[in-house]
Amino acid sequence: MTLWLTAAVVVLGAVAVVLAVRLLALRRRVAELEARGSRGIGPTRELQRLQRNQELLTRLLASLPQYAGRLYGEESVRKVPGAMLEIARQLFQAEDGVVLLRRKASSVEPDRDRQLVVAAAVEGSAAEVGSVILIGEGELGVVAARCQVMDRDDLDRAAGARPEAGPGRFRADLAAPILLDGEVMGVLAVARPLERRADDKLALRVVAQLGALALSHRAELSRVRSVADLDALTGILNKGVLNYRLSELIYQAERQGADLAIFLFDIDHFKSYNERNGHLAGDALLRELARAVEEEVRSEDLFGRYGGEEFLLILPGRDLDQGAAAAEMIRRRIERHPFAHADGQPLGGITVSGGVAAFPEHGLSSSQILEAASLALDAAKGAGRNRLARAAVAGRGGLARERPIQDRRIEQAPALEGRREGRDGS
Repeated sequence: MTLWLTAAVVVLGAVAVVLAVRLLALRRRVAELEARGSRGIGPTRELQRLQRNQELLTRLLASLPQYAGRLYGEESVRKVPGAMLEIARQLFQAEDGVVLLRRKASSVEPDRDRQLVVAAAVEGSAAEVGSVILIGEGELGVVAARCQVMDRDDLDRAAGARPEAGPGRFRADLAAPILLDGEVMGVLAVARPLERRADDKLALRVVAQLGALALSHRAELSRVRSVADLDALTGILNKGVLNYRLSELIYQAERQGADLAIFLFDIDHFKSYNERNGHLAGDALLRELARAVEEEVRSEDLFGRYGGEEFLLILPGRDLDQGAAAAEMIRRRIERHPFAHADGQPLGGITVSGGVAAFPEHGLSSSQILEAASLALDAAKGAGRNRLARAAVAGRGGLARERPIQDRRIEQAPALEGRREGRDGS
């Protein structure tokens, strides 16, 4: 964070110096023309043009801290392009505008980084969010390829800058590459500004430069946070993040009157597996199981390692019945998966036991719901393992809604009376 803050301060300082020097030169020229005008000589048209240019740069210099704060204050990478576009539109009083970001190459699509995708556009714009152009093709593709700020005159002269090859036939009047350390990250463009001024290119370059730093900063921050949120062994969410997000989702569910279920489970006879096959094999089992479950969950679900061989799946928007059905699907997937050394296990395979609990039936806080699921997990193990149990309705803080048992392996847990002392032997 300190490094990024230092970089931001340095860039802002350098930009401010450039703008201040340019403004000083403009003011001297304006003063000279005003003196001539007072004597009845000199071109008044040039004076008006310089005054408008001076007004643009004065506004930009004064708003620089505000612009930087807005861009750096966005909570995610996805929101930065919209903030850049809004700043550019306000600065130039433009009717239309667009921000395109460069895609990242992948092993499946190694040439994907030649694509620019529309990340933000004015409502009703000729450019549609999600549309794609190639670097070097169309007006904005040429801007990215040449790494140059270009106005309408430049674009008209540029070979290959064909408006029809752009996103939705968007026709830019001013466009700047979004650059960081000489690498193109995207393009910022506006169309139909209120007027044209000599320093429009400089002004748009400043906004694009601030945006590039904000994009890079936010992406790096997200990466660091993501790594900190993950369990080192399995690569899925860790206990701290799961607890935090569960509390957050329960709060949201309470405000919106929505359902939420959780599935807490662990691997049956995991201690036996480790003793027979070694801890390296046990670690490999945990990783493989995590991957298998990840393939079954929805994008909105949260799945992570809750400790040792214990896992937690948070199911937003699902009631107790739906949560139990999803949990049973995962139990079966694990039971059928061809894990290494599975035939040596006491149950003849790798299996899990788990408890399902839901909001608001089993409490109005994460601790209450987790405790209910934990007791249900104990009940599932006590009933023979490789099965699920639904938590009993809490005596406090929940609604007394009875649920039918729909699967022979989904049992009803005993009533919630106290905290469990622990589980032996997994």
